[in-house]
Amino acid sequence: MIDVELVDKVNLLKAVYPCSTLSLDRTPLRNASVGGAKSSWHLIGKAIDLVFDTAAELIPAAIYARTLGFGGIEVDFRNLHLHLDMRPSIWHVVCTKDKTWTLDEYLTQYTESV
Repeated sequence: MIDVELVDKVNLLKAVYPCSTLSLDRTPLRNASVGGAKSSWHLIGKAIDLVFDTAAELIPAAIYARTLGFGGIEVDFRNLHLHLDMRPSIWHVVCTKDKTWTLDEYLTQYTESV
């Protein structure tokens, strides 16, 4: 069963940042075939993977997702992918070709280099 709060929040995000859904709920077999974590939030309908047309949309969408209250946020620049989930704890990361950052570390690095 897909989490209703997840769907509501994703619809708010998609209204501002158009994107496509790559993965929502998964069976254990599908989850294993894509290399998902054994305790993936996708297995219980509380996670979604979104894909964007350009990398420029990823960080603004992640920042907006944080304001919507997503506990899990993973920005992956390697495939223009944004993972969002409903975990109660905070896990916000940014993956680049060479490094994994917390979202706040990435934002600090980005703003200092501009």
